[in-house]
Amino acid sequence: MSKIETITPNWPLKKVKALATTRFGGVSHTDYFSLNLASHVGDNLNLVNKNRQLVRDELELPEDPLWITQVSGAHVIKIPVDKTLLAEYNYIKDHPEQESSPEKKEIVKIFSVDAVYTKEVNKVCTILTADCVPLLLATADEKEVAAVHAGWRGLVSGVVENALSTFSNRDYAQMYAWIGPCIGKESFVVGSDVLMEFAQKDRDFLTCFTPYIQEENKWLGDLPKITELILRKFGVQVKNIYHSEIDTFQDSRFYSYRRDRVTGRFASMIWIDE
Repeated sequence: MSKIETITPNWPLKKVKALATTRFGGVSHTDYFSLNLASHVGDNLNLVNKNRQLVRDELELPEDPLWITQVSGAHVIKIPVDKTLLAEYNYIKDHPEQESSPEKKEIVKIFSVDAVYTKEVNKVCTILTADCVPLLLATADEKEVAAVHAGWRGLVSGVVENALSTFSNRDYAQMYAWIGPCIGKESFVVGSDVLMEFAQKDRDFLTCFTPYIQEENKWLGDLPKITELILRKFGVQVKNIYHSEIDTFQDSRFYSYRRDRVTGRFASMIWIDE
């Protein structure tokens, strides 16, 4: 039995496989205890790679996930990608000193995205979070899936809309969505600048903020509600939007940047089973 703890969406899909890891079951230590899967947070890269291999082996993933470089933007990558390009990218990630050359920067830029989409079987779409919204999407016919890293900047930039637009099946009313563990509406304290960013995008987002009574000009933002609102505006039915209802800031099973600052990242994954 795997030592790696996971949670799964409570949706009715069968062919589509999806999960989110927790902090437990890996080999990282100190601030990154223990299943840190991110290579950009200061953890020992050898331990990160061991954790990734543990996830691949113990969870019996069909293939290695594509570990993208997340930049809190709105770009989507489709997998599979060119194998030669992918091999070069993986080499650069293991040798950060290589990133300084213009040629290497261009390769990293290709993989600097915040959503991963596929319509091929056994391709594991993966994103990493520690408070941001991990959003998993699947068509009702289970032939297309995507994983989206949706922090507040990504939500403002349109990462959810861009991910939805990538699907060739535009029957959004039949699409399924899972909003995984993320910072909850009682924990996400922001300033008026963040509130105004959302208001400028769509005034309907103002319904997702409430005053933070402990501090003037501060607000509590509801990222899951904002994500759901975007999905609904695209036509996704409420009955097909599932929530983990887990607040990463409050739940110590998960990494939380807001809570700990120096910390790891957990993964949310989705793929089409063969």
